[in-house]
Amino acid sequence: MTCDRRPLFEFVEGEVHLFNDNFEQKVKYPFDWFRSALATVQPRPENTKLMQFKKWIENLHCLELNPHAMSGVTDREEPDPAFDMSNFASWYRHMTQERADSAAQLQDRLRQIIPGLGSLDLRSAGANQRSLEARFIILPESSPPNYFAISFGELSDGHRVLICLYALLNLVVREGACLFLDEPENYIAIPEIQPWLMELRDRIEDLGGQVILISHHPEIINYLAPEVGLVFERVGPGPVRVRNYEPDPSLPPAEQIACGWSVDG
Repeated sequence: MTCDRRPLFEFVEGEVHLFNDNFEQKVKYPFDWFRSALATVQPRPENTKLMQFKKWIENLHCLELNPHAMSGVTDREEPDPAFDMSNFASWYRHMTQERADSAAQLQDRLRQIIPGLGSLDLRSAGANQRSLEARFIILPESSPPNYFAISFGELSDGHRVLICLYALLNLVVREGACLFLDEPENYIAIPEIQPWLMELRDRIEDLGGQVILISHHPEIINYLAPEVGLVFERVGPGPVRVRNYEPDPSLPPAEQIACGWSVDG
């Protein structure tokens, strides 16, 4: 691992080499080939650069939302979302305790985007279990309003994905965090993905953080590619190289993809 092309950490033939913030080698020792030596390094005053990288790794999330795998019942708190968000209920349960203010803001935003939604609640389901339920208003004009509850697992695929997307927006996207999200537009409509994309850009500009979206959807590509798009390309059997997307005035980005990137920006 290097910083500005200068070493901070090396693992060479079964031996760990640790460097300080001035890139001076301070320690070397043998280590197990089948374990991550970097994970065992403890913070010290002289290795703050290395610790910054470890902290970044802790806030790195690679996700592909799969509503069919999401359960509405939880018996524990989980601090990180699973790759497919199958543990959404357990993760949401944890976040309501650790970041109550952000969870409350999420509830407010969900009321605005899902018609009739009153709240997203964790109800006791016996022993240590909780059931995640969406409560919808039947008669808003009554006092108090009448509600009916639907288990998270009984919501439509689109509703579950939409709730997850806004949960990531409110609970994950922040300074120091990095989110890789594969095809966020799956299961939801264009009028639903557009506001989310706009809020995502605003939130990154205001709070920082980094989000990398992998998508084939024309709406996302045309909206984001001109300013922040990346092109992954490979010639023959060589390595994959990354470059910034360069707009072409004659074709929108999505049409360039449809043409097989035949137009050089």
